[in-house]
Amino acid sequence: MTRPPSPSSPDFIQRIREHASPLRWFILPVFAAAALFWLAVFSLIGSAIFVALSGPQPSILGFVLALVLLAFFLWPLWAVVRPFAATEGYVRGVFDARVVNDEPAWADLVAEVQGICADAGAQPVRWVCVAPEGVNACAFGLMPSRMAMVFGQGLLDAFQDSPERLRAVIAHEAGHVASGDTRISSMYVVAQDTFRLGIVRPCAIIAGFFGFSILSVGDSMNPGRSAAPDDAAGMAAGWAMRVTMKLMGLAFLCAAAAIWLAGWLASRAVDTFHCAHSRRREFMADRAGAILTSRAAMIDMLRSLDERPDEAATALPGAHPALQIVNLSGQNTWKLFRTHPTTEERIERLRSWPDLD
Repeated sequence: MTRPPSPSSPDFIQRIREHASPLRWFILPVFAAAALFWLAVFSLIGSAIFVALSGPQPSILGFVLALVLLAFFLWPLWAVVRPFAATEGYVRGVFDARVVNDEPAWADLVAEVQGICADAGAQPVRWVCVAPEGVNACAFGLMPSRMAMVFGQGLLDAFQDSPERLRAVIAHEAGHVASGDTRISSMYVVAQDTFRLGIVRPCAIIAGFFGFSILSVGDSMNPGRSAAPDDAAGMAAGWAMRVTMKLMGLAFLCAAAAIWLAGWLASRAVDTFHCAHSRRREFMADRAGAILTSRAAMIDMLRSLDERPDEAATALPGAHPALQIVNLSGQNTWKLFRTHPTTEERIERLRSWPDLD
């Protein structure tokens, strides 16, 4: 694949970056502050569990159980830390892809990716990867020095005889990398998993555990055995305690259900914000791709991907829909929950910009 002359210049790169996402300078400190906040909260929870289990005299068993429960809360935070120090193994595992930077057979693809990223003013992509299937591509990474660009084998096969289309795909992804979109979308994916697995699920499980445990204790209580037959006051107190325990157990179970529901609603609310942001950024990445290649090349590439008959085969395994260049399966959902504009909307927007070509 022979690259055309580089259009790089300060003015040219400024055209790529002038529509950079305004969130890119804020999301990292906000995300870090949230992670530290939850770390502090869970540390307090662990301390409280330790005191509750140990009683007046601290015990080894109470300490061990507190550590186990605290680890149950905190282990998903590893999902936050690991992508920041992403390794080649991590990238391979997420996308089930192989890194081809040092493979001679893929030298042209790697050179094309690095050259277009340089044209866009972005740092070199650390890992160029090929997934075994999928007519799609994506860029992923939380740190500028640890970006990956992944191409489905189906895409490379489909565009084997169309270098301009493949160049347009690379230019679109390079636009995401240069403008900071890749970091934001990647961080959103990690944050949502952390919220769901590290906050909602453990809290709901623990509330449900306490609910079932208290219900079991209430069911095991028999006022007739613990109080004398002629002790009316003792019988009444026993039944009152049993009813109280059952109500407390039901309250914990209701709290568990409420936590699941609140987590689901919060996740959907964040989804709508992220989808709206993702749709706007797709337009901007298309514009960057047209600047790096041409308006005609971008339109031709989008139409070609839109003509794929099998939507499932088009998806890139392991990649969040918002990270991929097209999400055909999402075009039939409500616009509120679409990660991408429709192909016709993207083409219309490309044609509307007077400064392209």
